[in-house]
Order: sequence, then structure tokens, then C-alpha cells
Amino acid sequence: MEEQIKKSNISKKITSDLFWSFGAVILLNGIIQLAVYPFLQRRLGVAGYGDMLYQLSLITILGAGVGMATNNYRLLKQNDENLANGDYLFCLFSMLLFGCIIIAIITHSEFSAFQLLAYLVLAVFIGLRYYSDVAYRLTLNYRRYFFFYLILSAGYLIGIALWQIINSWIIVILLGEIACIIYCMFNGGIYYPIKKKSSFWKTEKQILLLAASYLLYNGVIQMDRVLLKNLLGSEAVSIYYVASLLGKILALVVGPLNAVLLSYLSKMNEKLNQKVVLIIVSSVIGVSGICFLGISIIAPWVTKTLYPDIDCGNLLLLANLGQILCFAGSLILTVLLTMAPSYWQLISQGVYAVVFVVFGQWGAAYNGLEGFIIGTLYANVIRFVISIAALIIAVKKGTLHKTAEK
Repeated sequence: MEEQIKKSNISKKITSDLFWSFGAVILLNGIIQLAVYPFLQRRLGVAGYGDMLYQLSLITILGAGVGMATNNYRLLKQNDENLANGDYLFCLFSMLLFGCIIIAIITHSEFSAFQLLAYLVLAVFIGLRYYSDVAYRLTLNYRRYFFFYLILSAGYLIGIALWQIINSWIIVILLGEIACIIYCMFNGGIYYPIKKKSSFWKTEKQILLLAASYLLYNGVIQMDRVLLKNLLGSEAVSIYYVASLLGKILALVVGPLNAVLLSYLSKMNEKLNQKVVLIIVSSVIGVSGICFLGISIIAPWVTKTLYPDIDCGNLLLLANLGQILCFAGSLILTVLLTMAPSYWQLISQGVYAVVFVVFGQWGAAYNGLEGFIIGTLYANVIRFVISIAALIIAVKKGTLHKTAEK
């Protein structure tokens, strides 16, 4: 009887956490997709909006990749008494600094010194924001997780409200990032006290390995804009973004699912058996199918309402299907992270990055934007199959997250 009550309480807690986590991402992406991005597109024009998406992509590849890696590594090592706030912060800032130097070297001729400095500052704050929500994942406090993203969303809205004064999309985004980081500094417990316990290289090596896989993943997520900008121009970036809009929103939903999934799996001591993994994979496929059906119905209306001056033609279904498969593969890889060494992530994401770039370039050269969408769709199919195969292998080997670093 007590065991049943305990299981019931755990089930209610997981349901509650999913509610707050989904609420956070729905709120954030609702504000971004319904208010912030349409507002900026009207102010910047189709080509200017494409340029903004391209520039923001470069920044996000670095910030999100490093921030997510440090976040998830801290979650997986939460019971390690040899690590403290300073270890993670030192690794985070060192990787962000190195990444900023690389970006500055690559893009210094493309932007003015002031623009480049502004982009790099934003990249650092995006990295801090992606790291900061680990404070609430560690404690399973998803109500504060929700308020963290509520403050982030409010910061964006304040930014667009001040557009006539600031007249800069960078400041719009930066206000939100700074606001939620300040919130975390006051109640998160991951910034203060700043203590350091472990050797730098030991922690840095593990986070760097995980960061490499996330940089590859975020690179591919943002790479569509970068490739299109260089292959087909700024307008193609805008058209593709609008065509894949709902699918990208779904792909972003993987964040809260991953947050709750990894938070609980990292606390488990039991192995995941083949039956549980089969249920997980079947559920992911089922949910993905339902999402594709729903998006297929509402996508034409949503895109015409939000972006009436951008015609997506017959690109909607293929573009959104690719994003849904990306969402499904990301969920599978999250489960894999708790069961297998970090280099499995790096291999999976590395193959995906290569295939995405090759197929995307081939498709664009063959048939323009439609060819690009078909090529990247093939890449997402390959990643999804690789993710499932890797998970099956890991289950058969019986690898646990506690041995994953060996």
C-alpha cells in the first residue's frame, strides 16, 4: 500500500513538472513566434529579417551549445562532492571566451567592430541563460523554472516596447537574457558561493566532449539559416523559417521534455530494460505522427496570419516534417545520454552534421529551396535511425549513466 502511494506521488510530481516545463516553453515560444519575431520582421523587412536570423544563428550555436553542455553535465554529476559552483562557471566562461575568439576571427571582416562586440556579448549571455535553468532542474523545482522563462519572455516584450528608443534587435534579445539570469542569481544557488574543488582539466575535458556534441547539434539546428544565407540569399532564409515555423516550435518543445526526462533519469539507479526503451521509442514515434497531422492542418492558416507577405507555397509539409524528425531524434538521444558515454552523442551528432551539410548543399544546387528542404529531411531521417540504433545497442550492453564517463 505504501509503495502504491509512493508511486502515485511520484507520478503526480512528474505530471506537475511536465505541466510547468511545458508551460514555460509554450509561453517563451508563444511570445517569440507570435510577438517578437513578427514584430522584428515588419521592422526589418524580408531581407533584413533573414540577415537577423542568420546573425542570431551564429550567436546561438555557441551560447546554446556551451550552456546546454555545462547544464546537463552538472545534472549528471550532481552527486559528485568533488565539484562546486566555481568548477562549472570556470569551464563555462573559458569555453565561451574561446568560442568568442573563434567567431571574431571568422567573421571580423563581415561585421563592424561594434557589431561584433555586441554579438559576442549576446552570445555570452545566451550561454549563461542556457546554463542557468539547471538550478531548478537539480532541485526539481519546475515552478521556479516556469518563472525563470516568464521573466525571460517579459524581458523580450519590454525590448520590443522600447523599440523606438533602442532600435536594435540585439538589445531586444539581450534584455530578456539578462533579466532571467539576474533572477537565477538571487534564488538559483549555482552562482554563489563561488567555490572550486576539482582540477580544471578533468571537468573541462568531460564538459568539452559533451559541448562538442551540442555545438554540432545546435550548429545543424541553426545551419539551415547559415547555409541558405550563403547558398540562396537572405530572402530564402525568411521563407524557409516561416515554412518550418510550427515544426521548429515543436523541435523547441524537446527542451522541457528533455529537462524533466534527464532530471529524473539522472536520479535513477536502475537499468532501463528493453521493454521500457521500446515503450519510449514507440511513444516518441506516436507523438511525432500526431504532431505532424496537427501541424499539417493548421500550418497554412498560421503562416498566412503571422507572415502575410511571405508565400511558402508547397514547402510547408516537407519543411515541418524535417523539424518533427529532428524533435524525435533529440528525445531519443536524451535517453541515450543517461546510458552511454558522452562520445556516443558526439558520434551521432557528428554524422548528422556532415550529412545535413552535404545533403543540404546537394539539394539546394539541384532544386533551390525545395531541394534544400528535401535534402535536410533525408538528414533528419538518418539521424533518427542512428539514434534508435545507438539506444538499442546501449540497452543490450546495459550501460548506466553512472558508468557513462568511463
